[in-house]
Amino acid sequence: MWTQGREGIGCSVTWDKGQGSSQRRYPASRRRAPEVWGPLSEDVRRTLELLLAGDAEVARVYRAQIPHVRMKPGCTCGCPTVDLRVDQDAVSAGPVVEGSPVVADGSIQGVDGEYIGEAMIFAFGGYLSTLEVCVWDDLGVLELPLWERLSV
Repeated sequence: MWTQGREGIGCSVTWDKGQGSSQRRYPASRRRAPEVWGPLSEDVRRTLELLLAGDAEVARVYRAQIPHVRMKPGCTCGCPTVDLRVDQDAVSAGPVVEGSPVVADGSIQGVDGEYIGEAMIFAFGGYLSTLEVCVWDDLGVLELPLWERLSV
């Protein structure tokens, strides 16, 4: 279930394994305290560029926002999800995608090439908002950097 809040997207990932629902949890050692907005890490920048590659108008317009984005951890569960904030005075808004705030996505592969999750870029009001990363424990462990694990 995806919810929009004041700080962006929040994840509450559940799935049904045929024996009831399970919820994705990260160990306490991976949980982060809220931090201040800072520049994009190389991993996040490369991930955004890879997910927004191509000549489609949506990709080009949102890719142009990357140099004007700041980030902070986006989830307290410890996943690598980050909230994004675009300097709206420095760059134009992108098109609003009807029906879904997801403007780009890709599969995440484990070290052996197996599917272990998804990475999605959300935008609201024409501006990049969140890089959401969901990795399923029972399918594998995410080895960073994220951009090296993407299949788009």
